[in-house]
Amino acid sequence: MPPDQLRSRPFYRNKNYLTAILLLFGSFGLLVWLDIAYIMPIKRLDIPNLDNDLSVFWSGARTVWQGGNPYDFNPGSLFHRIANAAGGDSDIFLSPFFLTLLFLPLSALPLNVAALAWLVFSQFVLGVSVYLLVKLAGQRLTPPVLLQAVLLVVFWRYSFEVMILNNLSLLMLGAAVVSYYCSRTGRPLRAGLVAALLLFKPQLFFLTLPLLLVVPTTSPSRETSSGAVENKTSWLNRATYRRWLGFLAGCLVFGIYSFGVFPGWVGEWLRAAGGRYTPQFDSEMASVRSVAALITGNQLVTPVYLLLAAIICLAALVMWWLNRNNERDFTFLLALVSGLNLLAAPYTRSYDFCLLLIPLLFCFLKLRQIEQAARKQGRLKFHWSLLWWALIILPWPLHLLAITSTFAWENLVTLSLITATALTWRLYSKKEAPVTSSAATSAGV
Repeated sequence: MPPDQLRSRPFYRNKNYLTAILLLFGSFGLLVWLDIAYIMPIKRLDIPNLDNDLSVFWSGARTVWQGGNPYDFNPGSLFHRIANAAGGDSDIFLSPFFLTLLFLPLSALPLNVAALAWLVFSQFVLGVSVYLLVKLAGQRLTPPVLLQAVLLVVFWRYSFEVMILNNLSLLMLGAAVVSYYCSRTGRPLRAGLVAALLLFKPQLFFLTLPLLLVVPTTSPSRETSSGAVENKTSWLNRATYRRWLGFLAGCLVFGIYSFGVFPGWVGEWLRAAGGRYTPQFDSEMASVRSVAALITGNQLVTPVYLLLAAIICLAALVMWWLNRNNERDFTFLLALVSGLNLLAAPYTRSYDFCLLLIPLLFCFLKLRQIEQAARKQGRLKFHWSLLWWALIILPWPLHLLAITSTFAWENLVTLSLITATALTWRLYSKKEAPVTSSAATSAGV
């Protein structure tokens, strides 16, 4: 059929459209069925319990709806009464107060319906993150690329863990990736606005968030004597100012909501968070805090942790300074700092390691790209990308070792990804010829 006639036909009479719609709804139905039948029952996400993180946010938001204090978790408090009425008992609420703004719509639903809605939304965010990481790696979403990326994500232990706990970390992964992608595609205002979502988990992004706000971009700088316009790549330009403006707009919304609804939330938040830091709590952290607990026992955990964290922060600052205007390689810097931030964080659970999908996927895709170029030139000696499957297997035995001994072991996962990122970055810099800023931007590198 000629193209003009094909375009004139209603979409519901076009077999391609109908097939796509059937596949879409069929896939969505299968996903919902898998969530209800398999994922939700593992940790009983339909009732409040200590393994159901959504029940914390849901109970906290419902408490706010009814004019209560979500940080009051004493027996008989409104927070506890809401959780008990839903059929269980929730963990305590330790997040910034403005997090409840995100969950206010879900808190109007029964917990089982809210849990399913949040689970499906988290899986959608994970899919978007994978797609954008493929784009940032400068690759098309072909079937081989999609299959390998999906397999890496599915077998990455922490992707599954964060879903069965219905935690917030997948949203944080999506916010970081979307913000960076918007910066690289000329949408700095949106990039800053999305980056404000990372304040929901400030302990995981105090290094990564500033980096997302200073992404270098290219802009015309001056006209040469020959009449040509020279382009200059810099982290401090009009795009950065617009990114900051978007971020401040997000902060303003959070501030107006938080202090307008609950003026004393900061003090209550610090009191609730401070009361949770016990020696046992320190040892369960999957960051250098657990290393500090291992070194010192129950003594001097905080001073040793602060020293180790300071060294990590200094390393991240040096890496940024050396690459602050390197638009072509800045994604590698983001991947590296994401891992460093997990090490330095004062509060890191193993499910937060889903954020390591940024270095895991991006570096794998870039390495695969380098190997394809070497194969075409007949210079491929070894498929280094095969080692990524070892990185996929590594978290499983380490987590078993961590829960039976100390969570300090789990830091080896982060260190492995940091090392792999550094080596891939070095190989990429050697193999890839420099490209123009406009080409790098269009390719999403």
